Amino acid sequence: MLAPVLGAAATLFVNLDGTLPLILAFFAGSSLYIGASDLLPGARVHDSPTVGLATAGGMLMIFVATQLVR
Repeated sequence: MLAPVLGAAATLFVNLDGTLPLILAFFAGSSLYIGASDLLPGARVHDSPTVGLATAGGMLMIFVATQLVR
């Protein structure tokens, strides 16, 4: 319960001007990896072509979104 408060308070004492985007990208990627590694095996249980198409569509949407952000 105290960790978010301490983390927010730590930003007052640490200068992260150049490294903040890299840190955010690392933790966002880690979060996506953990989510995908947990969800994809569960999706394989259903063994339906619709699940495969939905997965491919989601990957395509993420690719398009990252290209638009550049």
